[in-house]
Amino acid sequence: MLGTIRRHLLAAKTGIYTGILSKFLKIGKNTEIYSPFYFTGGRRIRIGSNCRIHHNCFLNANVDEIIIGNGVVIQNGVTIISGQHDYSLRGVPIEKAPPSKGHRPLVIEDEVWISAHAIILPNSHLKKGVLVGAGAVVTSSLATEEYGIYAGNPAKLLKNRFDKG
Repeated sequence: MLGTIRRHLLAAKTGIYTGILSKFLKIGKNTEIYSPFYFTGGRRIRIGSNCRIHHNCFLNANVDEIIIGNGVVIQNGVTIISGQHDYSLRGVPIEKAPPSKGHRPLVIEDEVWISAHAIILPNSHLKKGVLVGAGAVVTSSLATEEYGIYAGNPAKLLKNRFDKG
């Protein structure tokens, strides 16, 4: 498996997606994904060009799409989840419950940086140039601003990367 991942990395750098990941994910040119890399619902994951996804990241697209733009950096140990189980059904074990309703694609726009061990929860939308601090938990209720810096649990805007003006 590791040899297959390494072949995929070489293929991604040259723009030829013959590795095992390209059978399951839509991956743009010059994107690097470092093993180990974990995912579910791969057909619903789209990763743009010139991205880097570091070690031990987990993308769960079992419920809805995960759309990652161009030039995105996702650091070690980040978890991105597109949906959750409907825990309100009486008499149904939660692991057997269907997905809850009302989900929409989880979107990470271009030039976003997600620092180590951050968690991005369902229905989140990270706008262009956002920086998410290490260990932050981004929830669907967070309305991000372009080039904002977010940290904490739940994540909150700390400041903008650039002066407005």
